[in-house]
Amino acid sequence: VGQDVILECHTEAYPASINYWTTERGDMIISDTSRTGDKFETMSQNTGYTKYMQLKIRSVGPADFGSYRCVAKNSLGETDGLIKLDEIPAPTTILTTESLYNNRSKGRKANKKLDPMMVGDYGVEEWKENGE
Repeated sequence: VGQDVILECHTEAYPASINYWTTERGDMIISDTSRTGDKFETMSQNTGYTKYMQLKIRSVGPADFGSYRCVAKNSLGETDGLIKLDEIPAPTTILTTESLYNNRSKGRKANKKLDPMMVGDYGVEEWKENGE
């Protein structure tokens, strides 16, 4: 939330196609020129039969989450691709390994050394009392 997001779409068509983006409601997004304050900016590059399109959504907020459609049309038909933009909430708590180790050794005097050959999640640990 609050960051810019860029959606990408690649199409190939012959004869050449007309390409555009739509919102979830079906509204066409038109913005080939970048103006300060515009919510959307579209960019495209043509190379032969290939078209590469981008849709930049500025300062994404809750109202921007949903589906966006990339559409390509020519005299032989049309096709589209659907891109869904969802919010992935940030974790609410962060648990560090340091706090885990501190909680385990409370109430006893111990120096902990990890086995350097420890592999994966086997949890092999070496504990030494009073530095021995």
